[in-house]
This record gives sequence, structure tokens and C-alpha cells, in this order.
Amino acid sequence: MPLVNYRHLGRPEAHIDLRAPPAERWRAFGRDYADELHSLLRDIVVLSEEHFQGIPRLFQPLARAAAHGTSRVAGRAFAAVAGWYGSEYIAEIKGLAAAADAPFSQVFLANLIYDLTQFSDRWADACACSSFSCNVRGRPVLARNMDWCWPDSVGRHTVLVRFHHGRKSYLSIGVVGLVGVLTAMHKGHLAVALNQAPAQRLPFNAMQWPALHRLRAACDGFGTFGGFVRRLTACQTMSPFFAHIVGVRPEEQLVVGGMGREFAVRRKTAKALVQTNHFVDDDLEHLNPPDEFVDADGGRWTPGPATRRYSDGYVSCRDPCANRWPS
Repeated sequence: MPLVNYRHLGRPEAHIDLRAPPAERWRAFGRDYADELHSLLRDIVVLSEEHFQGIPRLFQPLARAAAHGTSRVAGRAFAAVAGWYGSEYIAEIKGLAAAADAPFSQVFLANLIYDLTQFSDRWADACACSSFSCNVRGRPVLARNMDWCWPDSVGRHTVLVRFHHGRKSYLSIGVVGLVGVLTAMHKGHLAVALNQAPAQRLPFNAMQWPALHRLRAACDGFGTFGGFVRRLTACQTMSPFFAHIVGVRPEEQLVVGGMGREFAVRRKTAKALVQTNHFVDDDLEHLNPPDEFVDADGGRWTPGPATRRYSDGYVSCRDPCANRWPS
């Protein structure tokens, strides 16, 4: 597949002011990208209708309702579920949906598509992203490929979004309509890429934040490399994820494995730090990093010097940064 410079596509960066009220932040974006958002939503609705049985049971009725996005019942049902997360990102999704004249239920479903497709055998095997970091001229460089293909039109809806808070900003490479973060760069501080983690034998934490929103929350805090890692691992997530993170110093490279309720940290110990998703195919299992293992429940882990377990969403063991980086 040929690489294309995003600027050659003639698509401008979108700008989100984090100081604005949440419901107003995406208004301009919603108006400018309304047609593209509606196109993506149609594909997500079709995906949900065809394969809704792969979605966790709790969300199956909601996925069905979203197919009829004008339904008041769908709107009320999704509003009730969204209230579980108590996040200003829900207000952002509502504002975005209103600005684009799109059903809130469908936009909300789109923002859960990573988490919901994690738990389907049909979907999970097709979402094998990989990431790689190493030092170039004494500074960390992070690269990733994006093979997330549900729906398969998602690549056509790539968008650059710059989140601002006063003079501070970070750049997110995401998908139109998704207010969370998949890949982000905070110049002079860090870069992060989210990759799929194994989910088939892990619990679905419906009451916890979606993974992309958790990554967004960590990015919204700005700050240092160490502070970012602490924010990212502060709470449980709805579904598991791998987050490949680099800072500005040679030693600031690690992969955080978020297994929903538990976290593990794997640091760079060789010339490069690689995170693959070869667990999706037994024939490729030998290509995984050598320090991965399978726990008693069948979940795959990337252990490190700071494996943490959570109770009721709060940290119960030591900091993964372990006095190595300032907050």
C-alpha cells in the first residue's frame, strides 16, 4: 500500500478548544464533516446489524436500536448507558451529533466500536496493529501500522485533530466522529499509539470508560511522560488495550498493557521495543515478544517490574514509573 502525505489530501487539521464547554467543542467539526460522519455511521449500523451477536449481550439491544437512530427509545436507552461513564466526553458526543444532525445513539455507538468489536471472534482476528520504537540520533521514534478494519471504510475517514488548552496542544490521528484518541503526539513531550489487546477470555467491563476515552483523558492532562503513564493507568477500562508510549529521552519507551482491570508495563531492553498482535493466529505466536505469557484465565500479558491490580477502580500497588520520571 503506497504511503500518502496527509497534507497532499488537502484536508485541514480540525481544532478542538478544551477550554470551551464540552457540548460546544465539536460544533464546527460536526458541521464541516457532517457528510463524512453520516457515511461512516451508515457503515457502522450495517456492521452492527449483520454481526450484532458478536457484541457483548448487554449492548446487543442498543446496537439494534441504533439501527433506527431516529427512535426516541434508542435515544433514551443510549443516554442512560452513556450516563454510566460520567464523562464530559459524552457531552462532546451529544454536541457533535447535534451539529452534524446525526442520531446521538449512532454517534455514541461509533465511539464504542473499538471496545465492542474486541469481544467478537469474527472481528478481533482482523484488527492486528503493530508498533515499533527505537532511538534515532539519541531521541525516541515511534512508528505504527493501523490495520483496524471494522468497518472496512474506517481508513477513508482518517482525520487530524489538534486539541488545544491555551498555548498547549497535542495532535491526534483519529477517525471522524470518534472523540477519543487512537494515536497522538504532544510535541516536546511524548507520542502514543493504541493497539489491540487480546480480549476473548477477559471480562467486559461495561461500567468502565471506553479505551479510546481513557487514552484521550491521559492526553488532555498534558504534562510529562511519567505523568501521562500514571494518568493512563489510573482507572479500569471497558476493554483491554496496548499503549506504546515514547518520551523525549532514550530510556522513555514502554508498552502499557491494560487488561481492563489490571495493567502491566514492558520497557525497552534491546535496540527496539516492538508490540505485535500475533496472538490472533497460533501459527504466528512465536513472533510475539518473548516475555509475554498466558495467565490462568487464558489472557496474554506483557509483564514488567510493575504489574498492578485494581480494586474498585483504584490503584492498589506501586507506580509503574517507579521513581524514574517526574510527574
